[in-house]
Amino acid sequence: MQYLKAPVSEVVLGITFNKPIFTNDELFVINSLLQEGYPNLELLPPLNLEKLEGYLLQTTFDIQITGQVLYRRRNKENTRLIQVQQNAIYYNWIRLDSVPVGDYPGYDVIYNEYIGILDMLEKHLNKHFDKNIAFFDLTYHDRFFWEDYLTTLSNVNTIMDISVPQIFNNCNNIFSKYTYPLPIKNNFCILNLSTATSPIEMKQILHFESNIRGTGLPFNEWFEMAHKNQNQIFETIFKESLKSKWN
Repeated sequence: MQYLKAPVSEVVLGITFNKPIFTNDELFVINSLLQEGYPNLELLPPLNLEKLEGYLLQTTFDIQITGQVLYRRRNKENTRLIQVQQNAIYYNWIRLDSVPVGDYPGYDVIYNEYIGILDMLEKHLNKHFDKNIAFFDLTYHDRFFWEDYLTTLSNVNTIMDISVPQIFNNCNNIFSKYTYPLPIKNNFCILNLSTATSPIEMKQILHFESNIRGTGLPFNEWFEMAHKNQNQIFETIFKESLKSKWN
């Protein structure tokens, strides 16, 4: 089901490779190619490698694989972000906190934009991004003002399929992380639930992040599978009493 007022705030698609696929010279070429459409440049430490191994979420950092820099290029409106390092290519659609809900263009639009970027890079660099894949990523972020629906976070179970310890009955912050292995081998899901304060409205935000990560299927089949799972997570985690307000 589609929810026109669903509070989707960010969608991230990405590929991480198990070896460096870009040289420093090629990263320079990529930056030149992206400069016109994505003029705002940030240089940050590289993204870590994070995998679920048994019951442990293992994080590894190897600059021989990642390189030393993550290049982040944003468009003028700060609604699109391309992230590139020696072993990864990520694409973010972003709804700024100043933009009301309902601005989400839909998954297919974002997916096709990402495909277009990958095709352009493959053409200019004479590369193919179908080998040496460590994992694919599909992440959704949902952010909404929880005080519009609740008087206290202690009652979060009335709008989401989650509960907090009823100790003093006036919980005012949540920071929770959960991992779930998926039926397909080497695929898993990370769920994060947290609270924050909007820097613009200075209102309390509930932030739900759902990240599906893995491999084992061709590119298009994997993202189709991950998108279906993301839909299931959304339908399951948010209760009908809340979703009915987002129609």
